[in-house]
Amino acid sequence: MYKDEIFYGIKPRNMLKIALFDVKYQYNQILAEKNTAFYSNCDYHLVTIMDKAVVSCVSSGKVIGLSKINPIVHYKATISLVQERLTNQIANKLQTILSTEDVAVNIDAKKRCVSSGGIRDGTMATVTSFFEDSLSRPRKFTELQNYLKD
Repeated sequence: MYKDEIFYGIKPRNMLKIALFDVKYQYNQILAEKNTAFYSNCDYHLVTIMDKAVVSCVSSGKVIGLSKINPIVHYKATISLVQERLTNQIANKLQTILSTEDVAVNIDAKKRCVSSGGIRDGTMATVTSFFEDSLSRPRKFTELQNYLKD
């Protein structure tokens, strides 16, 4: 059914199984996965949010395949949430999987509640961010901000 497809993140058994691998190349800098496009549903207005996420982390010695970041974002997005909570939940899930606090998530979203109702502004976007541990320090934060630029 449509609701099972749109809200499949409600059931934990639908989460993709993710394997960890040792970092063989001693890479301990920022890895940023940009422009992960996804749809979500606003918990407050029950309308579609069209989102784009940037997910960044610094390895703790273990990594997941880059192809697994997108499904984590999509899985969390299929639970009806406000954008701020979605940003935090994606970051928390990655922190748990990767066993590191060095995680950042940035979501840039166009909300249907803004474009089709209320003020009817189709150009407005809302940005939420989560920066933790070393990624919140000034030098790393500036480096990460440079990645976020298109």
